[in-house]
Amino acid sequence: MKFDIRTPDSAFEFIMNFFNITGPAFIDEYIIQCNNCFDEFWEKHLDYIDSIDIDSIQYMAFHVTSNWDECAGIKANGIRNLQEVLSEKNELTNLLLKYGVQFDVDNKILINGDKIIDINYAKYREKYDLSSYEQKIQGVAHKIYYDYQVNGFFSHHDILHYGTEIHIQPEFLSNLSELLPHICEAVNIWRKKSKGYIVTFLADFDQFEYSSFYNNEYEYQDDETNRIKLKKWIIKNAIYRSFQSTDDHTEIFAYIDKATIIKPEQIVEYKEIVVY
Repeated sequence: MKFDIRTPDSAFEFIMNFFNITGPAFIDEYIIQCNNCFDEFWEKHLDYIDSIDIDSIQYMAFHVTSNWDECAGIKANGIRNLQEVLSEKNELTNLLLKYGVQFDVDNKILINGDKIIDINYAKYREKYDLSSYEQKIQGVAHKIYYDYQVNGFFSHHDILHYGTEIHIQPEFLSNLSELLPHICEAVNIWRKKSKGYIVTFLADFDQFEYSSFYNNEYEYQDDETNRIKLKKWIIKNAIYRSFQSTDDHTEIFAYIDKATIIKPEQIVEYKEIVVY
């Protein structure tokens, strides 16, 4: 079974499959008999829900990216985290190298021409007396050593208006250009040459960070026995999404586990983002 709430139609199909029910029967059950009330529907079907093994469910999500090789790198190597990307030769690191910038991720240093910048995040984290320059280093270090996982969405109403223009350039370049202003020229080159893509993939539950589904680690650990809270998250989001119109605001994040690479065989679609 595939959990897919990218669109109202895909969410509705998941609900029908999960409950083994037809569309009209579900609408009657939820809207008429349960008064369009999720809590009432949940309580009425709790025994059935509790009996369902969801370990085999795969989760459909999508990653928004930009590149100028028509996703050749992703097709060959999969979707990887920022640390992996900065540690090898590719179109991003080759472009930065032309401007004298390279990273030694393992040793936590940024090389800018003949200068070495310490980007050990532990030295900047949770400090409140940082200079303006140190705050910019902190921004770069935070992206590489804390917020470096692959981020995606289970659903989003309008990815073109997501605040950081992830379909045009990597978020990381904004942090880097604040620290190293001469990188702005490289950023402009990236923006002009690249195309945006929505890369849709299937992943198992264990390939996601717990924060994709739970409010905190305690809630995640407390739910290990029967995953009833996970089931509630899945069903609630699928029902709500299925009754939305395509224009309704929705933004449900999918955070990939930091050690996980989304392999090429997990990817089900590459869709170029066309901006008119």
